[in-house]
Amino acid sequence: MKRRLKSISSLIIALLMVIAILNVPAIDAKAAGTKLVAFTFDDGPYAYTSQLLDGLKARNVRATFFMVGQSGACGVAGKQEMINRMVREGHQVANHTWSHVTPFGKLSSSEMKSEVDRVYPYLKTAMGGDFKQLVRIPGGDMSSRTSSTVNYPMIRFDFNAEDYIHRDVNKTYNAIISSVKDGSIVCLHDRIKQSCDAALKAIDYLQARGYECVTISELFRRRGISLDDYKTYNSAYNKGINLPAYQKPKLQMIVSKYGEYKVIASTSDKGITLRYTTDGSIPNLSSPVCNGAITVNGNVLLRVAGFDKYGTRTEIADSVYKGGLSSSVFNADVYSGKYTDLKKTFGSDAGKLYNHFSDYGIKEGRQASLVFDVVFYKKSYADLRSAFGNDNMKYVEHFSKYGMKEGRRGSQEFDVNSYKNQYQDLRLAFGNDLTKYYDHYNRYGMYEGRKATGVTTVQNAVTKMNGVDYSLVYDYNFYVSHNHDIKKAFGNDDIATLRHFVTYGMKEGRQAKATFNVNSYKNQYPDLRTVFGKDLKSYYMHYIRYGAKEGRKGTGCNQVMGAVTKQDGVDYSAVYNYQYYVAHNPDIKKVFGNDDVATLQHFVKYGMKEGRTASADFNLAKYKSRYADLRKAFGDDNAKYYIHYISYGKKEGRNAK
Repeated sequence: MKRRLKSISSLIIALLMVIAILNVPAIDAKAAGTKLVAFTFDDGPYAYTSQLLDGLKARNVRATFFMVGQSGACGVAGKQEMINRMVREGHQVANHTWSHVTPFGKLSSSEMKSEVDRVYPYLKTAMGGDFKQLVRIPGGDMSSRTSSTVNYPMIRFDFNAEDYIHRDVNKTYNAIISSVKDGSIVCLHDRIKQSCDAALKAIDYLQARGYECVTISELFRRRGISLDDYKTYNSAYNKGINLPAYQKPKLQMIVSKYGEYKVIASTSDKGITLRYTTDGSIPNLSSPVCNGAITVNGNVLLRVAGFDKYGTRTEIADSVYKGGLSSSVFNADVYSGKYTDLKKTFGSDAGKLYNHFSDYGIKEGRQASLVFDVVFYKKSYADLRSAFGNDNMKYVEHFSKYGMKEGRRGSQEFDVNSYKNQYQDLRLAFGNDLTKYYDHYNRYGMYEGRKATGVTTVQNAVTKMNGVDYSLVYDYNFYVSHNHDIKKAFGNDDIATLRHFVTYGMKEGRQAKATFNVNSYKNQYPDLRTVFGKDLKSYYMHYIRYGAKEGRKGTGCNQVMGAVTKQDGVDYSAVYNYQYYVAHNPDIKKVFGNDDVATLQHFVKYGMKEGRTASADFNLAKYKSRYADLRKAFGDDNAKYYIHYISYGKKEGRNAK
């Protein structure tokens, strides 16, 4: 009896072991890789979708959501963040038309296209860009007109749980697990809570039996089936082709000799475009494409993912990089060249040299760049010593974040103001962005043998702007020395100084070169005064483009030459002489200066009416008193006496003196 009980006990233990084996937890789905199933959810998003997404995330499962535009409380309208979440968590977003019209085939071709097109912008926004979308026609309509109008792959299913009829968790669950095959497409509805619960329960069951739950595009890709436009697909049963899942991108870190982290992302999968983010967000189709090495500065969470034409995303590769130091404070060549112990230990390995500098070198007060020496920096600035004491890292951080922007000198070997003064090409490239001068010297200047100290004045000042060379009328040193307000405003900034001259200086008539004075040029040439009048800038530009070539003089003329006497076709020279007019009418000289055109205009408009004398050959009072016929004709209309003399009197030999 005891032996029999012992035998029964052994049998019970064996059965328990079998049960334990049968109830193993879900295996790693991607490791199984041969049995695939695609869960799809129609008619959402809805109130239960968020709970469903939570469950899928907990199970590391990706599904496909065929969403409507607006159908009662369901649809994408007003639920953009929900769609964004689906994409962030790796699900496939797809199109179930805007209004869920059935039968779909009763619509016109234009109405069909509109139903599909209205949903896509919501999907595109979530994806971050254009992608090849999949469509599921409401009610599974596959009429010939539907098939010939909808120019996208159309996805049906091989199994419909009819969850929208019975709305029962167990019935839906049992229907799924009893009907699913390797390569099945399961159709459910996330607008029904019981369906969401049944789906998660069924996923647990299928994962425990080696199934991997994938998106629609992933299902067909891994079965070697192309999804073509205008065609309908029901399943992707296993016929011997079982491609692996997309691989997580590989990240290879390289430290440059300037202490920068550079990351090379790669993938062996074909048809994949790698994209990345550096702010910790999930990459999408709007994220930058990985073209070559990615430079990461500061403290960065780098994330890289691959995307195919359907927007299917690979697993995300991520890595944290801790930096924060400017590349200007480190140069591996300088660091290894300055310290023989480091050269002997690390050779030219930039990564190891940088790690030593950041971990030990800074604390030890070592210099790793010709533009920055922490000992020099600490000694040079009392305000920093007061703030940071002997904490060397604080000095390095200050120089990296603020010191360069402020133009502080960081070493005996480099003075940013001297470097800027010395090289016109750098000023044209960097302007007043001082940080770039430090970085340039550390990367290139020191190797090019450029001088970095000892220059206090601007060398080879710029004279060209927007394709125009102003050197015929402009000299930087002359301009600032003769215009102290300009020097005070712009200091040694030759680019800003030239910009002022071009924008304002010429309009104001400022002299910017010893060999050109705009007032002299204007005085000298009546043809230019006739064309340009008071537009001083035009005189400068004329000299640059034509005057110098024509041999015209740019200086030395203090009086108006060849003053104009004609206006509106009338020659007033019989009664008007510019020099006589301004000499005998000081108020006119005061108002118009050397502007002979404006002076003549005044004479014609006012001077004749006022009876002003403008020539030694014509005196109004005498002309009027001598000729009674003129007094009878013109009375007190003074201007008419001038005009009469011009037109007739002089020819008639009348005396106007």
